[in-house]
Amino acid sequence: MRKLTAWIAIVVMLVCAVYVIARPYEVKGVVVADRGSIIEVELDNGYSYEVEVDPFHFHKGDRVIASVDEVGATSPKDDRIVDLRKI
Repeated sequence: MRKLTAWIAIVVMLVCAVYVIARPYEVKGVVVADRGSIIEVELDNGYSYEVEVDPFHFHKGDRVIASVDEVGATSPKDDRIVDLRKI
């Protein structure tokens, strides 16, 4: 019975660790270019991303919060914005 309990505890810890590692992180930023349905966002971490959005929802100068997915990459250049909302 103790072995079963130990294995269940290990599996729960591994699942929680994977969830924490795989979840998107949030970074504030600003819209630096607005081309209708494509905007360019410069995040506070220094990286810029082009994002496809609803046309004319974001405008140059808008402050935003981006949910960024690491996609298993080794540097922020390879990350992908999965959600974007105005502050």
